[in-house]
Amino acid sequence: MAELSDGERQKVLLARALAQDTPVILLDEPTAHLDLPNRVALLRLLHRLARTTQKAMLLSTHELDLALQTADRLALLTAAGALHLGTPEDLVLDGTFAAAKTQLYESLRQVATPPEYRAVANSL
Repeated sequence: MAELSDGERQKVLLARALAQDTPVILLDEPTAHLDLPNRVALLRLLHRLARTTQKAMLLSTHELDLALQTADRLALLTAAGALHLGTPEDLVLDGTFAAAKTQLYESLRQVATPPEYRAVANSL
């Protein structure tokens, strides 16, 4: 595996997880090191596999936009440590997602230097 790129290595590790015959698959940042088209394709694949195999897919991600589009349910951990559970639609419509984003923005403002803060804030 030493000759593989980070993205290729990530795909191999994911294939190993999927090959195991378990009812639950835990994935930590499965889209790390993948370009945008591959991130989208991977999350769609996981969603389709969860439905067709009846396996639960639990994953951690910072790809909030993709999680909102592909997840059946989300557990959103805010910068303040509060945990919110619900469907993506419910978390957006009830303001939880916007509030979490605002908390993150404020937390970053307190710890980041101005140029770093602007770069991160602009990516939110």
